[in-house]
Amino acid sequence: MKYLKLTRASVAVLSLLLPILLMAEDTFTWPTEYPVQLNSVIVDSTYDTLFTAQSEGWLGSDAAHSIILSEDRILWIFGDTYIGEVKEGRRYPKGPHINNCIAIEDRSHSVPGSIEYYWGGDQDTPAAFFPPQTDMPGQFYWLTSGLVVKERLLLFGFAMSANDSTWWLDGTLVVAIDNYKDNPNEWVCDFYDLGVGSNDFGLHSAIYLKGTFIYFVGFNKFKEGQAAILGRADQKAFSNSPNESLIKYWSDGWLRKTWRNNSEHLSPLFFPGVTETDIQYIDKWGLYAITTYDPMQPDLFITFSKALTGPWSDPQPFFSNPDHVTMTYAARPHPQISQGTGEVIISYVTSPTSLDIPKESMDTYRPRFLNIKLLLK
Repeated sequence: MKYLKLTRASVAVLSLLLPILLMAEDTFTWPTEYPVQLNSVIVDSTYDTLFTAQSEGWLGSDAAHSIILSEDRILWIFGDTYIGEVKEGRRYPKGPHINNCIAIEDRSHSVPGSIEYYWGGDQDTPAAFFPPQTDMPGQFYWLTSGLVVKERLLLFGFAMSANDSTWWLDGTLVVAIDNYKDNPNEWVCDFYDLGVGSNDFGLHSAIYLKGTFIYFVGFNKFKEGQAAILGRADQKAFSNSPNESLIKYWSDGWLRKTWRNNSEHLSPLFFPGVTETDIQYIDKWGLYAITTYDPMQPDLFITFSKALTGPWSDPQPFFSNPDHVTMTYAARPHPQISQGTGEVIISYVTSPTSLDIPKESMDTYRPRFLNIKLLLK
């Protein structure tokens, strides 16, 4: 199901009213020996305005992962989402949130172009775009990452279960779509159970294609805390039949780190490891960048490395969320929309203080966008 388009013209008008937050260069002091330096951080008015609540339709989501489908189309996938209408500057959902939805950004005429949202159900009773499957783990799905591999769109999600008092990660699913260039209402989806995933271990915080491999940055709980970990699988084999048995893990060995067929001796990349991030490669500098955070704190961090296997630099703070009350999370770079060497466009989400959405700020529980400028030291 789809609702209103937000056009380039409306984005331009709204952006004139959007305050730009400019952080002083010395707000955060990075070590002098750090590989890059923070030049500036501002609100990215183009995308921050694009993802404001619609008058009728999409009101806000978390996750916000972007995937290039073609030269002119970008797929956005979201987790928990509110559908409804805006009245007198307040969001009024049509019932409880749904657990996932998607959007297509059409950039054929301009940037960012227009955005169309898709979800299941009908106008009065919205439902998740990817509903639970009887032969898959979990009662609902949080889709958080994905990419196109060998002309097949692979979307990764947490299979979640819940009862009256708590929720837990029940597994990992992969949604494979061969006709991803068609209208999403016509997609034919194949669901795969990856066979792993728990509150202590996940594989798809970020996914990256390099050479013949798909690389997975995930998380694992060590005695020192939750850290980022790394896996990889052959692109062709995994895209044909997604399965955890195809993944090898970057692991500690007797004399050196190596790739192993199991996750028993995982080598931590950096702390903390998170459930949602992404990887941006700055080609001219030969550096990979990954965001990280503690969701219970307002600060967002970034780390760099010349190789996916590390060593990764000590994560440094680049932004402190002024709206933080309960959680600041889902911070991830979007290389698909970043332009120019040293520019990193990052989205994050501020958690609402309650489920009473009409009383919450319009800027909570929606992707907020920052434009980061870095300088090579």
